[in-house]
Amino acid sequence: TVSIHRRIGTRTLLGLGKDRIVKVPFRFALLLVPVTALLLGGARYRPVPQEEASIRQALNEYLFQGLKTADTGLLDQIVHPDWRLYNVRDGHLVEYARSDFYSWLSDEEGAETSFEILSIDITGPVASVKTREDSGDYFWIDYLHLAKADGRWWIMGKIAHPVPKGRG
Repeated sequence: TVSIHRRIGTRTLLGLGKDRIVKVPFRFALLLVPVTALLLGGARYRPVPQEEASIRQALNEYLFQGLKTADTGLLDQIVHPDWRLYNVRDGHLVEYARSDFYSWLSDEEGAETSFEILSIDITGPVASVKTREDSGDYFWIDYLHLAKADGRWWIMGKIAHPVPKGRG
């Protein structure tokens, strides 16, 4: 299993099994989640139905409900402190910290928002989840990268893209 032990400056310690610890820059640690899933392939690890159910439950209880009510206490149960949001604006990659994202939340906007899980791909202790948020004039397509550490699923990163309604 992979567990994120602690962050030291711009470095993160990743536990990769019994006694193997690797120091990597945090941004590279985020990339390890989808890359590890690709390298290991689905054949070696078969998704466990209860893990998919656990991810769905966590997303519904903490993420979606937290976003609808602007409750950062709920969001803190699933959004890791080192979480990052990425999107592309005017052809450039833009990165936001969790605190930036939390400052944009509004319970008035969230009440009219609906969420749908489009797909879940699990490989061992990592997962990628594609969601669609119906909000205002846009659908937001989000790719969430999760890691199971210390017995719970954490959202480590999110890549988001707005799609104007009527175009997909």
